[in-house]
Amino acid sequence: MTLKYVFAAGVVTILSACAAHDDLPTGVGAFPAVAATAPRPLDLEEYRIGPRDVLMVSVFNEPGLTFNQLPVSSGGTVALPLIGSIPAAGRTAAQLGDDINARLNARYLRNARTAVSVVTATNYTVTVDGAVEKPGIYDIPGRLMLSQSLALAGGGAQFAKFDEVIVVREVNGQRYAARFNINDIRAGRVPDLELHQADTVIVGINYAARLFRDIVATLPSAAAVFVALGR
Repeated sequence: MTLKYVFAAGVVTILSACAAHDDLPTGVGAFPAVAATAPRPLDLEEYRIGPRDVLMVSVFNEPGLTFNQLPVSSGGTVALPLIGSIPAAGRTAAQLGDDINARLNARYLRNARTAVSVVTATNYTVTVDGAVEKPGIYDIPGRLMLSQSLALAGGGAQFAKFDEVIVVREVNGQRYAARFNINDIRAGRVPDLELHQADTVIVGINYAARLFRDIVATLPSAAAVFVALGR
């Protein structure tokens, strides 16, 4: 698979699957910089609706078109009276409300006013992979910084390479990647990165250290050597 990555100046370069991570842009220059803070409440105004989310849809003065809990199907759509199935996944609540207004005004109402909000956000997740104790997909309890994300996965595993942490992000259908040094972030030498919905964090591994361990593990113990020599 091919990834794209972008420098702060906007220069786009192709990263092949076998390219060295040293070629990646480093630090927050590849993504919007955000100062390190404690997790904040989820910003549902920017949240992109996903399958199995639950929405509240209210059309002003139309109780038959008002739902306190309207589930999004696994296919990413919602169904409303009069207008039927509507694509919801990938849109913000405001964008979905505008689409409902347009469909209602086209045939059934005049000056429809629709309010859409997210009741349950089941797709606000990040993936933490690589050299961590518990790789997986994790719900974000609020806005989350890169330095905080490793705790979700139980911290770094043995031989984790914290100066080689890759963040992969999809923007407008394209995948971008950048390299970060968690040690520098924790020490306050560089800014932290705020993670976005569906980001993937990949913690590198110190292959030289692991290879040394594996070599040592295959060597005979001193006792075994002495026994062999005694024979």
